[in-house]
Amino acid sequence: MKRTLANLVVLFLLIQGASFGTEGVLYDRIIAKVGSEIITEAEINRVLSEGLPDERGDLSDEELQKKALEKAIEEKLILLRARELGIEPTEKDVEASISSVMERTGMDQTDFETLLAKEGLTPEAYRRQIKLQILQNRILNRETASEGTPDDRSLKEYYETHKEEFLEPPRAHLRQIVLFTPKRISKKDLEQKAALILEIKKKAQQGEDFAELARRYSEDPTAQKGGDIGAFGPGELMPELEKELESRSAGELVGPFRSNLGFHLVKVEKKLPSSVMPFEEVKNDVKNKLLADTHQERFDDWLAKAKQEIYIEVLK
Repeated sequence: MKRTLANLVVLFLLIQGASFGTEGVLYDRIIAKVGSEIITEAEINRVLSEGLPDERGDLSDEELQKKALEKAIEEKLILLRARELGIEPTEKDVEASISSVMERTGMDQTDFETLLAKEGLTPEAYRRQIKLQILQNRILNRETASEGTPDDRSLKEYYETHKEEFLEPPRAHLRQIVLFTPKRISKKDLEQKAALILEIKKKAQQGEDFAELARRYSEDPTAQKGGDIGAFGPGELMPELEKELESRSAGELVGPFRSNLGFHLVKVEKKLPSSVMPFEEVKNDVKNKLLADTHQERFDDWLAKAKQEIYIEVLK
């Protein structure tokens, strides 16, 4: 008889293990069957330790067991379908995906493993999640390839009806002059640079063009652009500088102040009000958002269908 998750009201999902032979070895208990696959107690414990970190404070132990079983069943359904389609990812595929994530976030291996540890994941557990995600994507790409991607009309329609998602906060367009102070700088050189940055500020206050002063004095690569470092919104600058900028108007100076790089003198070039980002600038973001939403909807539909078509049994 075919069973689905909607019919499964079992709260405690473990059955008694059995001992075989004279050595009395206790084998891993089988919790459920999904097609030709089985789910063991060890797998349920693994899912509980890796896959439900955000829900532990909200659910009872019984509810956690049920959620863990549901997730384990979904994993088995994905693996079964992938096997049928012959789309098992290689270790190279998994490594490429992880490398891509690290590259986009600018993390090295140590940073990456530290982040995983904070999330309660081992590198092996994360690799398993990546593998499942690759399988999910490939299954959907194979089974929904003919459905295509959102057209420009759909993208524009979403943009027009969700403009609050593309609201850019107030920003400050800045220029800066930097005089580097390396760690081993002599006291005399440090004093000279401190005096020079004050002299540069005085020149700027007397009306000399800040961009020209940056080209003449700044040791930062942005000197060739007149010290232009672009526009910044909340949370993108040092907290101390951001606080200073709140009360400054266009044309005003901030500093000089010293960072681990050296002495800085900053000019507020413009104060930019909050505005909706132009469609062309966010078009790819809109497309990715719609693709992600559609991807999840298609996967949920596929999963519901698979649960009806594949034999699932929870053992009491």
